[in-house]
Amino acid sequence: MGKYAKQFSYLTHEMVEESKKLIEAMGLPMIQAPMESDAQMAYMNKNKDADYCGSSDFDCLLHAAPYLVTNLTLSQKKRLPSGAVIKISPELISLKETLKSLCIDQEQLIIIGILCGTDYNPGGIRGIGPKKALKLVKENKNYDRLFESLNADFDWKEIFNLFISMRIDKDYKLKWNKPDPNKIKSILVKEHDFSEQRVDSILNKLLNQEVKSQTGLDKWFK
Repeated sequence: MGKYAKQFSYLTHEMVEESKKLIEAMGLPMIQAPMESDAQMAYMNKNKDADYCGSSDFDCLLHAAPYLVTNLTLSQKKRLPSGAVIKISPELISLKETLKSLCIDQEQLIIIGILCGTDYNPGGIRGIGPKKALKLVKENKNYDRLFESLNADFDWKEIFNLFISMRIDKDYKLKWNKPDPNKIKSILVKEHDFSEQRVDSILNKLLNQEVKSQTGLDKWFK
């Protein structure tokens, strides 16, 4: 991805590896995206192996995910840049319905995203928000000229191509296994000092649910 690699990260390599260990111990399937998770999720959603993509931003839609769920959090709270905390609830967004209501196509949606800002060009172009970006893509078919007139300091084509041709794993497999209580407790209690009583309580719920269900744990985690 060159200089347009995702320009921020909240997770360290160690945190990612520990999360993988915990997911594996819980018996859940795990897919390692060769590049970005948004592109991988979108492909799995298009392939009908996932009902929805869950994300705090809208980049999955730029990767053409059919359905996106935002605000998917147990706390149901979100902290704004101003520091204020607001109550939120999950929101389901359909790509098809969104494009139809805005009277645009997928290509125009990507251009809107680039104008407003994506993970690869945070902040977009100063002074342009969603409404103005929508107006611009409807009025301009020559995107080279559009970005030139806006004095863009990035290569819009390179970012655009990331969204339409990002490398993904098409040979993934989704397989659920039985959770391993000993491994889960070792990771959470011994390595990270979680309350053993709390972990045991959650494990009991997990294992009891597994016994009741004949279709595996996937239903429990939806």
